[in-house]
Order: sequence, then structure tokens, then C-alpha cells
Amino acid sequence: MNPKDMALADAQLAVETFSRSYEELLKRHQKLPTLAELDHTTDILEYISRHRTAPRNMARFVRGHLLETINAWMGYLHWFVLPNQQNAVSMEEYGFVTDQERQKVIKVLNWNMYRNRDANLLQISEDDDRTVDFIISVFAEWKIHKETIVYVLDKSRATWKAKLEK
Repeated sequence: MNPKDMALADAQLAVETFSRSYEELLKRHQKLPTLAELDHTTDILEYISRHRTAPRNMARFVRGHLLETINAWMGYLHWFVLPNQQNAVSMEEYGFVTDQERQKVIKVLNWNMYRNRDANLLQISEDDDRTVDFIISVFAEWKIHKETIVYVLDKSRATWKAKLEK
């Protein structure tokens, strides 16, 4: 078998192993998001495939990957609260939102910081049942908070499009 085929086989095995392990966790904790829901939100299967490895502790891994996904969006939202003055795009987009909209963004950022500190405490305690509860809660809350991100993205895209048409 050539190296490319071996890598593909390793990736497929990792995804299959991960999927089985997650389904076992889901059987024990039925309120967790399905694997399809989790993957739709976090691209977790792509991550597993790319790294060709399955985690040793499923709940802790999912907690971390979910937060990484959410945290990536927080960096973008941050621009609308405190723009980088060395970045022309950041400065321009800061002006795309009103103070009232900015307050909604701050609410999402505050939620994110609270959940990050919550996760830090869980990491220290290594309590898998609390970690599962965390995943369930954060996943449900994320569905609500991502509406703010979608709103800001839509507004930003529309404003950039209007600038193109001038």
C-alpha cells in the first residue's frame, strides 16, 4: 500500500473509531448533541480525519473542540468592540455596527469568557459527568448566541457589498 493510501486508511479508521466512541458516550448521555449535530457545528470529523487519531477521553476532547470552535468566532466579534487600529479592515468593520448592536456582541463575548473559565475549572477537576453537562449546556447556548454572529456577518457582508456598488 502506498503512503497516500495508508494515510487515507488511517484517517478512515480514526473517524470510525471516534464515531463508535462518541455513539457509546451518547448512549450513556442521551442529551448530548448527535454526532451529526456536533460535526455540523464544529467539523470535528474533519479534525479527526486530518489528525488521524481518536482521543483517549471523549468527553474532554469534545469539550475542548467545541470551545475551540466557539473561540475562533470570538476573535472576529472582538473587532466590533475593540478594533485593531493597525488593521484597516478592523477599523472599517467597527463602524458597521451601532452601539446597541455592540452591546449584543459584548453579551456573547461575556458568555464566552464565562464558559471558558467554567471549562478551565472542569479541566482541573477532571469530572466527566460535569464535562458532559457542560457540553450539553454550551451546545444549546451556542445555538442562541450564534444568531448574533450571523447577524453581524450578514450586516458586514451587506455593508461591504454596498461599498462595492458605489
